[in-house]
Amino acid sequence: MSWEELRAALRRLSAEEPRPLSGFPDPGAVDHRLPASISLRPWALDAARELHEHFDGEVRLTVGFLPYPLGPADETAPTPDPSRSPLLRPADVEVVAAEPLVVRTGEDLRADLHVTNHRASAIHVSTGGSVFGRVLDPSTGEVVGGFSGWVTAVARRFTIEPRATARVPLVVGTASYKKSLGYAVPPGDWMVEVVLRLGEGERRVPALPLRIVEREPNGPPSMRLL
Repeated sequence: MSWEELRAALRRLSAEEPRPLSGFPDPGAVDHRLPASISLRPWALDAARELHEHFDGEVRLTVGFLPYPLGPADETAPTPDPSRSPLLRPADVEVVAAEPLVVRTGEDLRADLHVTNHRASAIHVSTGGSVFGRVLDPSTGEVVGGFSGWVTAVARRFTIEPRATARVPLVVGTASYKKSLGYAVPPGDWMVEVVLRLGEGERRVPALPLRIVEREPNGPPSMRLL
């Protein structure tokens, strides 16, 4: 297989909506040394299968956080530990979701948090544009999923006056860290871990409920590579 064939496939896949690719070599490059590293969204198993079947050892594929295909030794991706930051007291700073947190498996949820300041002085919440939540197993507290895409961070600080409420953007990804769960955290009731960066340091929000539901087809089937 040649780079010319692979970059033609990458052009086709990058034109799909929704886009299955999350990281890949520039198909505009005249030449690229193979094997090429390609990252795909957690739901993009059809595209991963096609790339693997057609290009085999010329591509190194990652779907979400996990390699594709999974081998017998691929039990888990490097899994972050739950936050050890001090728990934020709701009587001090209250954080609730603006609406129920519901997302389709393999996709990313974008929602708002309502952050209410019950202190006597203003607070400052620093973000990279959004706060990123991680999916927890409610029975064990283990981190099982999160956001696997690329992040273009734009520093933003929210100043919240006493007795005021601000809307802070939240992103929750459902890419799985665990082979036993598959490439995406499956449908069910989970929890979200959110850590806010305040002036005095990081503070952990009491875990928020998350409902993951089945993914419905919302785009064309993956293009054939040939």
